[in-house]
Amino acid sequence: MLRDATTKKGRHFYGVKFSTDSDIFTAGLREVSDGKADTYVSTTTDILNEISDGHSSEILNNDKSEGEQSFNPQKLVSKLFYHVWTNVEGENIEWNGQIIEYKNGIFKVQYWQDDCERDEDLYELTEQEFKSDLREGNLFIINNTDLDHCYGIP
Repeated sequence: MLRDATTKKGRHFYGVKFSTDSDIFTAGLREVSDGKADTYVSTTTDILNEISDGHSSEILNNDKSEGEQSFNPQKLVSKLFYHVWTNVEGENIEWNGQIIEYKNGIFKVQYWQDDCERDEDLYELTEQEFKSDLREGNLFIINNTDLDHCYGIP
């Protein structure tokens, strides 16, 4: 995930992009009220929520009505996501990731930061951890098909 901010003629602008091996996609561009970190964090969250593809609500809804299919976590394999957590020093850590596989209640994920190369190691997230982070707003599933659209300033 790439982030950038600038001020033009007294107006503040902030943008979020995602990079892949071959492309960079604009996730969102906003005019913001100021250049404070809190503003950037809340704007990033707003942009990610806007492009979320609805899997969050499907994952969190374990109950199924009669005749309704339950959610299949296998459908998340290959999806990109944005994950934030607090380390033992109390610092917020932000990582981009991709779900590589799902088996027996465990997601195998690959992480990377900004435009750095992907970590070759795979990490495990239980389905319970995954759902908890989604519920708490610390993990966002990114809809890959919407990333080629720029959500610009009107």
